[in-house]
Amino acid sequence: MVFRYLVSLGDGMGSFAKCGDELTQTVENAMEPKGDGRFSVTNLNGGLYPSLVYVYQQGNDISFVCILTAEGKLSIVPVYNTGQPTDLLSSSNDSMGLVTAFSYGCLTDPDVYDSGVDWRNYPPTDPGNYVVKGAPNYVVTSLEHTNDSATNSLAFEVNMAKTYRQVLVNSQGRGWLGFESITTHNIVDDIWTTEHYFQTFPKIGLKSKIDTLNSDPKVDPQQSPLSSQKTDYDTPLSQQNGCDIYHVDKLFDKLETEGEQCRVQMTQFTYDDNGNVITKYVSEHQQGQIIFQSWQNCSDTSIRGITSLMTAMKLSSVETNRDLTAFQQ
Repeated sequence: MVFRYLVSLGDGMGSFAKCGDELTQTVENAMEPKGDGRFSVTNLNGGLYPSLVYVYQQGNDISFVCILTAEGKLSIVPVYNTGQPTDLLSSSNDSMGLVTAFSYGCLTDPDVYDSGVDWRNYPPTDPGNYVVKGAPNYVVTSLEHTNDSATNSLAFEVNMAKTYRQVLVNSQGRGWLGFESITTHNIVDDIWTTEHYFQTFPKIGLKSKIDTLNSDPKVDPQQSPLSSQKTDYDTPLSQQNGCDIYHVDKLFDKLETEGEQCRVQMTQFTYDDNGNVITKYVSEHQQGQIIFQSWQNCSDTSIRGITSLMTAMKLSSVETNRDLTAFQQ
């Protein structure tokens, strides 16, 4: 594929005059572009003069940029930086000899980030939030854990690869709303874990679901997880001194192992108006049968505006045992 640049300058009256010679650049073994690209003026080099940039989409969905600098030099590079940053943590050692090495990638790399939307059909449906197609932000793409033999002679090695999906940004004041999910691949054990997150206020950044899988969710998105942990929260609103105050109260944790019909472990909570836990209910079901239940009841008091002072707690296997002042069988 050959790029040809012919630069002309306008006089502001509708006339253009050729400026300099025609520049060409040949790209060996280049894939065919997906249609035409777009010209823009940028300052990628951080100098005093702008550069002319032509950005196009390759046939494999990777974006490349063709740059004409102020010096008349032509170059073609990927939009994302394939090198490692110099100002982020590269490795860490702890006192037990565990060494962790970090690698990073950019959110413009399709192997790192999946926006979840087709760039050819991208009109936003929510006027307040929009999905990020790509951004010059670095994220951790791999973690390598090993033992330093000088400190810990136990042979240990675990490699984790991470990918990210669908960042939301709010254009009406809240800004970055986080990823919809982050997938971690334990390469040694070949186990995949996908963590899903809430992207709505005030639950932004809280985990909603964790799926443990035995194959890549991109290859087999319909597979049944080995285990699935679900969490939800209540967000009661109160008014204090003219301000809206939100409590984020966990409603339940539910862990399903090999589906609802196999094993389900559930923890449920109820709260008072100040966000203190009143009741904690723990249960386990196997093959549809209850094999364990317990109730934890609590009471709280308030002293000089401090509302989270516990006065009593009672743990029982009988739901009706709620008298916190006496022992009940």
